[in-house]
Amino acid sequence: MQNLKSEEINTDNSFCKVVHYLHANPVHHRFVKSLEDWPHTSYKKFLSNMPTKLERNYVLDMFGGLDQFIKYHEQPIDPKYKFLE
Repeated sequence: MQNLKSEEINTDNSFCKVVHYLHANPVHHRFVKSLEDWPHTSYKKFLSNMPTKLERNYVLDMFGGLDQFIKYHEQPIDPKYKFLE
């Protein structure tokens, strides 16, 4: 497909940046004002204690815990990871 790209995720840092990109992209493009407002995201599942098939603990550990996950997601998208622009 013309607009799709792929990039190998080979470091913890690149993993975190891609997760952040996926969650923050709707805010970046001004579809919504906050991460919690986009209905098609897993972001809120990471903030919840509800059962999920996501590897929640693994992902949160990659960010250094829940507080760091939230803090990381408060920043704008790193221009290097704007895959579709």
